[in-house]
Amino acid sequence: MGIKLDIHGRPSGLKSLLTREFVAIMLMTATGFFSQALLSPVLSLYMRDVGLTDQNIGLLVSMMMGGSAIGDISWGWAVDRISLKIVLFLGGVVYGVATTALLIPQTLTLFFVVMFFYGFSRSPIYIVGRWYMGVHAPADIKAQAFAILMVMISITQSIASFSSGFFVEAWGYRSTI
Repeated sequence: MGIKLDIHGRPSGLKSLLTREFVAIMLMTATGFFSQALLSPVLSLYMRDVGLTDQNIGLLVSMMMGGSAIGDISWGWAVDRISLKIVLFLGGVVYGVATTALLIPQTLTLFFVVMFFYGFSRSPIYIVGRWYMGVHAPADIKAQAFAILMVMISITQSIASFSSGFFVEAWGYRSTI
């Protein structure tokens, strides 16, 4: 029984989507979402632990969201113009550096800079999986492909978010970050 073809002669059906590249993209997306979801429940607690006020934490989260908005536009443009693999690699490196940099700030100003870049660098993880499905999923299963992506993201985020409190309790904020 081979792979079904659509009316334009392109591969169709779920089997056509299940490639090594698809698995690699899903693993990278899952890893990124796990990392983000591990920090989400405890990031504000960490900021309070290092001495920031609730008002400053709120401003820092707003800065992070501003970075995310600019990142969505910038990284989306890069995926369309440059390469999915390059954006995924660069996004992962920038995200890793920005996440590690959360451990460095000693001043509020430096925290603002780090939180902007932390937000900016989160975007490739959101963009890459959606872009890949939008471009590579056969038209007749595009909705199923996006559903698979969202299930993977939801499961990953649920496991990481649930685990984060246990990680912090066992090893502290710095080790969790």
